[in-house]
Amino acid sequence: MRLDTFLIADAVTAAESRVYIHAGSLTRLNVPMLPFPVSQLGLYLRLQADKDSELRKKHLLRIVIMGPAGIPNIAPMEFPLMPQELPPLLEGEQRFMDIAINIGGITIYRAGLHNIEVYLDGDLLRSTPLPVQLGMQAPEPEPQSVPKRAPKKRPPAPPKKQARRR
Repeated sequence: MRLDTFLIADAVTAAESRVYIHAGSLTRLNVPMLPFPVSQLGLYLRLQADKDSELRKKHLLRIVIMGPAGIPNIAPMEFPLMPQELPPLLEGEQRFMDIAINIGGITIYRAGLHNIEVYLDGDLLRSTPLPVQLGMQAPEPEPQSVPKRAPKKRPPAPPKKQARRR
């Protein structure tokens, strides 16, 4: 099997041959301070099977998040992938396995290049960089200048009435 798709997001869910991705295609984390708790990190993986027999046996998926110093941020996570019931394929159709993983309780201690490593049965499928930058905030939009209007002219005040003399 090979890793066909790998996506980092805020959260992911796979159900009934569909994937629901919240704030997907995350390529960088901008954090306001260190250490910084990340409430959740979602990973979506799609494995493509070359043969049906690959999906009919048990596999072990391992995820490691390495910090810039080469030390894992959290303990490596292992997920057993169970054999699947396989419906008949249409001509030209391919077999895929969708995997949605949400990881909570991550604390970022250092800025720099982190790597998310994906292993299947002990073989490295992908190591994807996730840069973490400290203090980088989205720039404030510059206020757009609004043309000034000429002040409205007021009509002249009516003449004052003079008091009558008797």
